[in-house]
Amino acid sequence: SSDVCSSDLTILNDKYPPSGDATKWVPVQVDDNAVIGGGCTVLPGAHIGEGAVLGGGSVLTKPLPDGEVWVGNPAQFLMAREEYDGKR
Repeated sequence: SSDVCSSDLTILNDKYPPSGDATKWVPVQVDDNAVIGGGCTVLPGAHIGEGAVLGGGSVLTKPLPDGEVWVGNPAQFLMAREEYDGKR
């Protein structure tokens, strides 16, 4: 695994903070080779797929599929990871 997480990243596991009740917490899953840009917020229950990219400053509210690049608030599809890598 070689995930990349930039600075000022917020990953939440409590949908209604502070619930103080661990039974209400929902994990976030980040798969291998994912990239999370600086200043992102990932909401409870989100899943960042293998090789996916979440662009800087984005807010992820739902699953980000494998090999896709999403940006914005809320984050939405921008391009395939292959296209993104070709631009770098």
